Amino acid sequence: MIWQLSVIAPLRDHTGQITNFVHLQEDITERRLVAEELRQAKDTAEKANQAKTTFLANMSHEIRTPMNAILGFAQLLLADPTLSPERRQHLSTIRRSGDHLLQIINDILELARIESGRAQLKLGTFHLPLLLDDIQQMFQLRAEDKDLRFHIARQGVLPEFVVGDETKLRQVIINLLGNACKFTPSGGQVELRVRTTAEPDGKLRLDGEVEDNGPGIAPEDLLRLFEPFYQTPSGRLAGGTGLGLAISHGVVHLMGGQLAASSQLGRGSTFRFDVQLTLGEPVAIVPRAQVLRLRSGVSCRVLVVDDQAENRELAAQLLTPLGFSIRLANDGAEAVAQCQSWSPQVVLLDLRMPVMDGHEAARQIRAAHGAAIKIIALSAGAFAENEQDALAAGADAFLTKPFQVGDLLDQIKRLTGVEYDYADRPPDESSGPPAAASTPAVWDLSKVPPGLIKPLLEATSTADYSRLLELIEQVRTLDGPLARQLHKLASRFDYPAVQAILSAPPTAGDGGVGSGGPLRPVGPVGLGARSTPKRILIAEDSRDIQRLLKLVLTTAGLDVDVADDGQQACRLARDAQAAGRPYDLILMDMQMPVLDGLAATKRLRDEGWQAPIVALTGQVQDEDRQRYLAAGCNDYLCKPVARPELLRLVTRYAGPPG
Repeated sequence: MIWQLSVIAPLRDHTGQITNFVHLQEDITERRLVAEELRQAKDTAEKANQAKTTFLANMSHEIRTPMNAILGFAQLLLADPTLSPERRQHLSTIRRSGDHLLQIINDILELARIESGRAQLKLGTFHLPLLLDDIQQMFQLRAEDKDLRFHIARQGVLPEFVVGDETKLRQVIINLLGNACKFTPSGGQVELRVRTTAEPDGKLRLDGEVEDNGPGIAPEDLLRLFEPFYQTPSGRLAGGTGLGLAISHGVVHLMGGQLAASSQLGRGSTFRFDVQLTLGEPVAIVPRAQVLRLRSGVSCRVLVVDDQAENRELAAQLLTPLGFSIRLANDGAEAVAQCQSWSPQVVLLDLRMPVMDGHEAARQIRAAHGAAIKIIALSAGAFAENEQDALAAGADAFLTKPFQVGDLLDQIKRLTGVEYDYADRPPDESSGPPAAASTPAVWDLSKVPPGLIKPLLEATSTADYSRLLELIEQVRTLDGPLARQLHKLASRFDYPAVQAILSAPPTAGDGGVGSGGPLRPVGPVGLGARSTPKRILIAEDSRDIQRLLKLVLTTAGLDVDVADDGQQACRLARDAQAAGRPYDLILMDMQMPVLDGLAATKRLRDEGWQAPIVALTGQVQDEDRQRYLAAGCNDYLCKPVARPELLRLVTRYAGPPG
């Protein structure tokens, strides 16, 4: 097909009469083809963008839904005053790690919102000096732990109350200070400088600078610093997603400002940002306290509607102890029916359900009961339109899963006017009652044949949880109370207590296991008794993962040392070799600061280190695994690390117990 553009113009004489016509013709086929290609490319890009948005929305829902149960039940368990300090620490680690995973999900969604132009500001009045006080307190301990000098300089007189998006401003400052503290070595300095400048019509310009005297950033890296997922070489070693600066850049632009960076290698870096705020009216600031119960004489009926049983159970367990009357519904249709028969004051309504979704249920409840029933929409969707759609359908409030208990209670109070009794101070996750000393009971094993006790001991030795539960079910047919006790201990992963019971001396008249008398007590469970435990070195920069691996391995009767980076791991390995107590196995994280696991493995192999090295990695691509093996690793273990797999692998490479 050929496209042509024709233009016909008249020619006139001096009297204005048309005497001739001029016909101009141009072949525009190529221009039309280019335009069509551009249109198709635009359509393709829009479809791809929509597909990405749909994928992110679905991903958010599918991940946030189980995260709601994980974080919610962790909150619930942390409120138990009988928790031992060790259990409290483990639960705090679960909650903290869950919060970190949630933050990564939020970062990905925030970047998607910024790139699609759908990010929105949530304006409100907040106390600017109090925000800076919170940030000072947050980073002071972090700086002291790393021996950094940290200071916030408030230049000039700062207004107290301002209007803006406090959450996003806090996000930007925390990201910039977090990077500065992460990359500045011990003994260095990090400073935040803040000042404000008045503008016309009550506007306010806030200028901030985060300066450090760390290693600095190379000029070629500065050019790409704000690209999504881009990381400098030092950034890749320190870990992270590479999204923080890209998100901060977009958020600052959304708030009417700019974010820029300057740096000199070996001298440090400075990040400068400015945002637009408005002077605000003073408002009361009330710190949130822990809710103990509904105030005496106050009642509140709450209907929990969710198709996920664990989410219904979580809400019921959170609210029932506080004095709320709770009923549960599986879907929107059941919710509509219960509103008619029970008349709850509040409905906690999940939006994504079978049979009838939350939007339709909200419309029907609102049509039948007006404003008498308050609806709090719960959704794992984190886009602004999720909240807008819920409110348009009739919801009074919107909470994103996983939600904080305090946020839910605040919404119930705001909507219904109920009053609470509060604790004098918020709960401290790190504290708890002292651990009570426990004395293992002496159990009669006469009903359990030796042929069953031996595989039970083997299952505890390898921490094979699934196998152990199967064997305990066989014990249940012979001795119910003993099986219940073993199951209770196994469900807490208290393998030493399980083995202590199974290794107890025989009761009177019992020949013990087999015919050779009682079992010899084996001490720490896992890889068997030995006069000299196998020595394991864990090289890992995450303190939480260090504690987890060390707990598993020391419980298994192993001698464990820990290194925070590859350089320290190499030094510890050399020192142990020189002292005549070499390590039997090194578990080497591949992504660490100072010296990464790949380089550390190569260095040890070049120095003649022969002992096995197993890579710990969160990267699961085949090419990554091949790199680890090529560098000298004997094997690899993917994170998250499963306890049975870890112990099987340690047994394989550290050799049989002596």
